[in-house]
Amino acid sequence: MRETFLRLALTATILFTSLAQPSLLRADDDQYEELSFHSPVPLGLDAVRVAELKRTVYLLASAENQSLDGLHISRQPHFARAVRSDGTDVKTYPGAMDFRVTASAIPNDFTGVLEYEINSKQSMNDFLLGLKFRLKIFRGIKMTEISPTNVKLIGVPSYQPYDERIYRLSFDTPNVPVDARLVLEVYDSSGTRLTRFHLEIL
Repeated sequence: MRETFLRLALTATILFTSLAQPSLLRADDDQYEELSFHSPVPLGLDAVRVAELKRTVYLLASAENQSLDGLHISRQPHFARAVRSDGTDVKTYPGAMDFRVTASAIPNDFTGVLEYEINSKQSMNDFLLGLKFRLKIFRGIKMTEISPTNVKLIGVPSYQPYDERIYRLSFDTPNVPVDARLVLEVYDSSGTRLTRFHLEIL
């Protein structure tokens, strides 16, 4: 019963995330398109296989900020524009960005997710609790790396062994131009990068 509930909860998370993604309003031979953002913005799903444990960990991420809700993007060759719901231009990312990362070793029905193998001598509980995060900001050839200002574990407390952990991460992102690319990287406790998730507005 407990495993059934956990699977349903994770499936509901995936379904909600898929419904919240940026929606394509119009496209014409790749010459012109319009997108509408909604918060949270799903960033993707990845999977890693922990060889010693013979188990797979699924990693899901989304970006959250209410100012992203209703953001309207127009793209055409050599020009892109982001506007708010009131029609004013957006020049920068929100001054602070939250990310939600779910790391789950609960059996599920995901199909077609490519996974790669890593090594870890930790228990699954310690592996999930040892995840680390950082955000890279790319614009042209310039890259800035920042650490989260806050990392919060959501749901089951850390002292209780569990096969799924949900993190909420907060980053200060003042004056980041809207044409920059944000990359959230996820590492294990040894510093091995497990995956990365991209967020681009323009």
